[in-house]
Amino acid sequence: MAKVNVFYSEDCQLCPPYLDDLNRLSNEFNHQCETLSLQGNPLAVAAVLQHLRETGHTISSLPFFVVSKGEQKYSYEGILSSYVMAEVLEKFI
Repeated sequence: MAKVNVFYSEDCQLCPPYLDDLNRLSNEFNHQCETLSLQGNPLAVAAVLQHLRETGHTISSLPFFVVSKGEQKYSYEGILSSYVMAEVLEKFI
């Protein structure tokens, strides 16, 4: 099982369906999914973003999600289609 952390802005009008799809797909692939909004906890989002950048990830905008399995972390930026999200999450089964 992988852990999926999703970071987004509540001002994003396209995020609700994106978050629904990501939660649904995470459940389908038996991954744990947690969401965190910029407005809900800006310091936590900034800390995660800084850590990811320091470890080589290139993230420049919200939303983004991070899939962690073991020591490995993979980041995906932007609103991806359900098909692409399913392909990504399936790799972590």
